[in-house]
Amino acid sequence: MDAIGFGLENFDTVGRWRETETAGRKPVAIDPASTLPDGSTFSKVEELKSVLMKHEEQLAEELVESIMGYVLGRTIESSDSDDVAEILSRLKAQNDGVRSMIREIALSQLFRSRD
Repeated sequence: MDAIGFGLENFDTVGRWRETETAGRKPVAIDPASTLPDGSTFSKVEELKSVLMKHEEQLAEELVESIMGYVLGRTIESSDSDDVAEILSRLKAQNDGVRSMIREIALSQLFRSRD
């Protein structure tokens, strides 16, 4: 199972907070606690956020690659690494969030020249 998924389990499919989920007809308390592959543990979403922020650059890179792969409709390859690095460099210089990430992806040469 995905440890980060457990940490976000309190959010339903539209992002509303919930303390329980239904198993059959019975409400069951949600336990969001888990351990990440690096051994970091968390027991609630706020702790997950703190753990992830210790890996902010890696998280940003994974997010850029995931979004880029989605918009390109293909797997990101090693030949795309310069484009990903350029996007990350611009984001770091701007010290900005996800909205800027999406803008930088849309303005990237890789996105604009896709087949």
